[in-house]
Amino acid sequence: MPYLLLSNTFTNSEIQWDDVWRRDERPPEYVELGSSHGQVPALSGPIPYRMYKGRLLSGGVLPDITAGRWANDTIISARVKALIEDLDPVTHHFIPLNLTLKDGRQVDGEFFLFVAGDMIDGIIADKSDTTPIVYDGRLAYYSVPGHPHITWRRDAIENRAIWVDKYLSTQICISDELFGKFSRLKLKRFDTVLSVASD
Repeated sequence: MPYLLLSNTFTNSEIQWDDVWRRDERPPEYVELGSSHGQVPALSGPIPYRMYKGRLLSGGVLPDITAGRWANDTIISARVKALIEDLDPVTHHFIPLNLTLKDGRQVDGEFFLFVAGDMIDGIIADKSDTTPIVYDGRLAYYSVPGHPHITWRRDAIENRAIWVDKYLSTQICISDELFGKFSRLKLKRFDTVLSVASD
């Protein structure tokens, strides 16, 4: 079964990031970098962020999956990156990050901003919690509640480990196989919403 991957947990322990670059230093693409799915990222990194809120895991380490600086950004560790590269046939983009923790420690080159290399068209709208938003007579995107039930076209996600739909670009989705790998590694601090695949 597919899953929506939710890096925001909205708990007191959720890690939040602040800018390191001053406003006048930030390139125009900086804010939208983590949501530029289906495109080659405009910045190659490394991108610096500073942790200002939340708690690390025991041992003072960052979770393997955590929310990024901006809405809908997802930060992943090198081992999650390796799993994605091993399982998914699409070449995705992993923008290296230089992270400063609350205690001043630097974590450089071990975490990445995930940007999907492509975007699929795979949602069966009449079987999903979606509201189509139409502009000029054409579907622009789907509006969804916080934890939507999504039904995917099986042929659109077949053999995929991770994907983003072009009409629901705020959500990252993973396969049952990738979810199983996360579970076996006992990855923490992310949430998932079960969805289904249909012919």
